[in-house]
Amino acid sequence: MKKRILPLLYFLFLMMSFVGFGNPTLTFKMDNPRIFRGGAPVQTRFQFDVYVKASAPNTYLYATQLSFNIANSSYFTTTAASILVDLSPLSSLGGSYLSTGKGWGSGNTTMGLAITADAVTWDGSPAQDVCVLLTTSFQKIATIGIGITNPAGVAGTAGVTFNPSGMPAGPGAVQNYSLFNEIIGNSAGYVPHDYSASNSFEGRNFSDIYMGRIYSSAWGWSQYSTLSGQHTIWATPVNTSVWDSLTTAATIDTVGSQALALRIHAGGRLRIRPLTNLTCTGPTEINEPQGLRISSDATGTGSFIDNGTITYNTGGSAKVERYFPNDTYWHYYGLPVTSAIAQPFTGLFMRW
Repeated sequence: MKKRILPLLYFLFLMMSFVGFGNPTLTFKMDNPRIFRGGAPVQTRFQFDVYVKASAPNTYLYATQLSFNIANSSYFTTTAASILVDLSPLSSLGGSYLSTGKGWGSGNTTMGLAITADAVTWDGSPAQDVCVLLTTSFQKIATIGIGITNPAGVAGTAGVTFNPSGMPAGPGAVQNYSLFNEIIGNSAGYVPHDYSASNSFEGRNFSDIYMGRIYSSAWGWSQYSTLSGQHTIWATPVNTSVWDSLTTAATIDTVGSQALALRIHAGGRLRIRPLTNLTCTGPTEINEPQGLRISSDATGTGSFIDNGTITYNTGGSAKVERYFPNDTYWHYYGLPVTSAIAQPFTGLFMRW
């Protein structure tokens, strides 16, 4: 049993935080998309992580409700059993939580779940024993998986965004916290406090991410498959998304790599290594500066063939490299595509 002595200075700090400035608010974000086959029941799912942070320190997350808008519900298996909820991220932060409900609503256009501290494990105050201390930096609280239908979902986009109306804050809402060493004052073992309205939501979401093949820095490449685990089969052309790769580069390392449509999201970059190639039979969309890089070295040059259209959004661009040996000959330089812009030569020494 832990001591329940609350130091005076800590108490005064809490009063300044919660009385002088009001209750904190929450900000949620989604990240790390991937495709994985497993779980119970075994199914191929679109999975992602949910993060949260508080606007002020020193609150312990007691309960939260997560809700998502699903733009393309026909791409998913719309049963409660198909929803995978993994709360191990909260356990790794020292908490003990239960998923107290999950399911589909509003004509299968929304999906939601509830998470609550596990009161059975309490030994004293909820804050110290089962609730996670929220900080002003993002912390991962859950992994969500949604069963993909076959074959429609493979060619489609996830269409997943937060549903703010299903995640309300404020008096009597479903976003709750406890205070440090709070005295248990009712038969339920919890004195409720509400985070203030309104919640905030990070702008990046999965409204247009493809569910055929995905790259994220945390998981690498993943692709729809009926084999257990995480797979990538580059000989199979599927819609492909590069979600984020600024810290860990997404690369093409295989000859004969295929894609239907290719979308490089803001924050994502794809490199085609020398002597490898990627053929895209559909449209390519690049939303990151130098989002596509075709590399070259002494062994050879990578290759990208697009049989559709290439669209550059929000400053997106491509970089094509050409290796020149340091020899005694002139080399001719030309643009391999129509209407391309040639940058000045850099780091190149040419001589007779």
